[in-house]
Amino acid sequence: MVETISDVATVGASDATAATLNELSDLGHIDELSDGYRLGIAVALSFGRTPRPSARKGRKTMLSVSGLDPDGAIKAAIREVYSDAASWPYRAAEDLAEQGVEILKSCMEGEDLSFAEVMVRLREANPVEGGVGEGPPSPKAEDAS
Repeated sequence: MVETISDVATVGASDATAATLNELSDLGHIDELSDGYRLGIAVALSFGRTPRPSARKGRKTMLSVSGLDPDGAIKAAIREVYSDAASWPYRAAEDLAEQGVEILKSCMEGEDLSFAEVMVRLREANPVEGGVGEGPPSPKAEDAS
């Protein structure tokens, strides 16, 4: 029998993720906890993380899905990127936020969040010929006039 995964109406966070989001807010790195939650989702997506449908244990309610995703953009992105999670996009978003906030926490040095470190780790996680973020190749000397 195939287990059906249900979606959620509210998203939560583990104690560790909630603590990190509160720390990021207290330090002025994010304005609202929902901003940090969305940033965590974006970081996890950028790092190619995969949502784990069964990894919900110990999470406490944090946001309604309408507060997290008022225009449905997160749901649409998750459905497109993770077709296996099409029927449970907010459960997927919840786990991606956990994974992304964990990555952000690992890039903190004291009270500073090093976005340079996030970018270095992103390049390492997603190697591309020519490098990520290096821009287009320079024109050849003979092409310049």
